Amino acid sequence: MTSARKRRAGRGVAGWTRLLVAVVLLAVVGVFAVRSLQSPEKGIDDVRLKRDRFDATRALAASLVPWFQGWLQAGGDEATQVAATARTAGPDRAVNDYNAKGHAFGQRAVVVRRSGPNGAPTVLAGARNPGFNGISLSDCAAGIDGLAQNALRAGGPVAAPSVFDAPDRVWVKPDGVACGRAMGAAAPVDADRVAVVLGGPQPPDVAAHLAPVLNLAATGKNVWPLLEDGAGQVVASVPAGLQKHSSSDSGVVSADALIGQTSWRLVVEQASADFNLTEGQKPSSKAAAIVAACFLFVILVIAAFDVRRRRALRRADADRAEFLAIVGHELRTPLTVLKGFVETLAGRWDTLEEEQRRNVVERLLPQTRRLNRVVDRLLTAADIQAGAVVAPSMEAVELEPLLGKVASQFKAIAPLHRFEIAAEPGVAALADRKSLERVLEQLVDNAVKFSPSGGSVRLAAERRKRRVELTVEDEGVGLPDTRRKIFEAFVQGEAVDNRVHAEGGVGVGLFIVRALLADMGGTVGTESRSPDPGARFVVTLRSAPMTERDGAPLARRARVHSPK
Repeated sequence: MTSARKRRAGRGVAGWTRLLVAVVLLAVVGVFAVRSLQSPEKGIDDVRLKRDRFDATRALAASLVPWFQGWLQAGGDEATQVAATARTAGPDRAVNDYNAKGHAFGQRAVVVRRSGPNGAPTVLAGARNPGFNGISLSDCAAGIDGLAQNALRAGGPVAAPSVFDAPDRVWVKPDGVACGRAMGAAAPVDADRVAVVLGGPQPPDVAAHLAPVLNLAATGKNVWPLLEDGAGQVVASVPAGLQKHSSSDSGVVSADALIGQTSWRLVVEQASADFNLTEGQKPSSKAAAIVAACFLFVILVIAAFDVRRRRALRRADADRAEFLAIVGHELRTPLTVLKGFVETLAGRWDTLEEEQRRNVVERLLPQTRRLNRVVDRLLTAADIQAGAVVAPSMEAVELEPLLGKVASQFKAIAPLHRFEIAAEPGVAALADRKSLERVLEQLVDNAVKFSPSGGSVRLAAERRKRRVELTVEDEGVGLPDTRRKIFEAFVQGEAVDNRVHAEGGVGVGLFIVRALLADMGGTVGTESRSPDPGARFVVTLRSAPMTERDGAPLARRARVHSPK
């Protein structure tokens, strides 16, 4: 076995070893992950339970939103109706009509004047004792006063943000306390008067709506749902009469969530020892299966990438071998010729006549040019790949003279070809002159090499809006099947042993063309001339202003360089 094969075999074994180690490590991690899911530690379990408790509380609070906002909306609607009646029929009529009926929100209505003595509101209608009408409220009047201010400021119905103290002149108070507790809504009658509806401190059917909280516990015991207003006061609970536990009480876990966009909150408390998830909420074996599937997917991805990497290495080895074969072929041919001629001159110098010596030396020149061209292109391609190319010096380059110059260079070395130039006089491109000349030389060289029987090689330049389009087309063998890859480095348009021309190449000419044009802001592409034979290369560059001679615009013309 050769050393190269040994190295390739060693790389294969190392690749499979790395893959096996990665699979084993992932399998170990997967086993530990599945076990941690099936038997979580206490710290992880506490975090999960806390998260689930808050999630459940938020979900229950969201479910209360339609019912709770409907209650507040009813209060606003009722206050608006009282205000409308007060404007048309007077405050007494509005209050009497409201108090005579049952309502979803309020139980009593009053109409107050905001600008009472000492800033306290004055009851215009709706006092529990008619003798109190026209008298300003004093004790426990802050809640109604603030509600009236909010309604006047908003110019429409508002609901109180929390339960407030109401004076006994307009609201019933329990024995032994100074004020009663009420919830209210208000709407302005005019710029000074406000209609207020007062209701109980909690929404209707509150127990029925808080009952689903009991499902948080597996046994349904020791769960305490509470409804808290914007002031942080508990206004309802199941069972009734509970108060919120202190945050320092370690025997109780709690969670709270806002009810919609209001300032009211749902609070859920439960004894720590009794809090648990229901069976439907506990992690199932599906979680372990999902984790196992994820790890299996990762293993397959790693395996796929490893296979692709090894295939890429094999392709790189094949490309390297092909490149060395091409370079060896291209260097060996001129070197062999040079070696033979030099040996002839060295061994038979004295026996050769002057004309024979000159003939041998002249036959050395094409091979030295060929060798120099191969080495120069290889060095240029290496510089491009290393990013060591000098930045182009951009200028306006007139294209007609440049095309003629390139065609003239090939006239002597391609006597079988006819060179046609079709260019708009004065059309110019923004480019580096030397780089553009090299691009055209490479494209014409390709056209000559791939049309060994001769024929026409056409060079054209045409202005297209803000771009200039240069074309080089021939009547040769056409484009290869690998036309998409011919601009890559070391890609041959034909096999080394199946050439249609005597000139060689290492597959970097078109790669250099594309790189030079890219540096100048240009592009290059190919077009088939089907059904006609040959190929067409199209170069686009930014245009420069067209020039004029003797003050007159130049007309389009064409000329032909043909063999004599």
